[in-house]
Amino acid sequence: MTGPGSTADIGETGGMGLIDIGRDGLRLMRRHGRWRLRPPPVPVREAEEPPARWFEGVCHVCGVRGRFTRDRMAIGASYPCTSCRSSLRYQGQARVLVRQLSRHAAVSFVELCDEPEFQQLRIWEPGELGPFRAHLRRLPWYETSSYWPDVEPGDQRDGVRCEDLMALTYPSASFDLVITSDVFEHVRRPYIGFAEVHRVLRPGGAHVFTVPVRWPMRKETIVRVDTSGDEDVFLMDPTYHRHHLVYNDFGEDMLDHLATIGFDTEVVRFDSQDKGASKLLTFCSVRREAASP
Repeated sequence: MTGPGSTADIGETGGMGLIDIGRDGLRLMRRHGRWRLRPPPVPVREAEEPPARWFEGVCHVCGVRGRFTRDRMAIGASYPCTSCRSSLRYQGQARVLVRQLSRHAAVSFVELCDEPEFQQLRIWEPGELGPFRAHLRRLPWYETSSYWPDVEPGDQRDGVRCEDLMALTYPSASFDLVITSDVFEHVRRPYIGFAEVHRVLRPGGAHVFTVPVRWPMRKETIVRVDTSGDEDVFLMDPTYHRHHLVYNDFGEDMLDHLATIGFDTEVVRFDSQDKGASKLLTFCSVRREAASP
């Protein structure tokens, strides 16, 4: 990667082959219309041993070694780093980002942000929260956005750009990397949103994201709200995350939809001896290179 006009080189395989990421590896891989499962070597515990609720290791966000303890019911929001306070969800994303994009053996997201090649990527991170922003905002080609129904998409509020994930105002092939953290369950028609992310990514660019699912994934998505018309029709009691409505509880069929859009998607299970932490999943969807004429 030599400049902002270059296409991101997402790993040596371009997202088209299996990559070994430590013990967890890449679990599910869309390739030519198929995906396959490669189970991780999860340590077997004695039946009488209670499951651990902590693990020791290095935070993939800040690089500090410590003990990560489960302190909430939600796995992704728990196990905070005692130094940077990054939850497990962000640690999982940071690990995928580092292993996919580091060219100088970075061991943390902080180190990755110091690499010249990474600094030249065009990166977009919609949303409002998360530990990556403090490190990414010093990079020259980083953008963020939020959404307000009373602001015209493309305009700004308090210096933050407004963007609707289902109708982005960015030109096609604008970014090398898109990062979203538990956002797409709140998108009314998520596959329109995923298609928009595909459009604004350059060929070979990646969308690294989380949605609130656990290992093992359910087979089919649970549709919580009927959005076929102009008005939402609730199919079950509404659920909210920080006042944001949840439209879908995603399942494995999400991978089929992403493949149809034009993504090769790898699903990475968090590498941990803690049974709870090892259920965390991070998704890396790489936009396929343009087909040869």
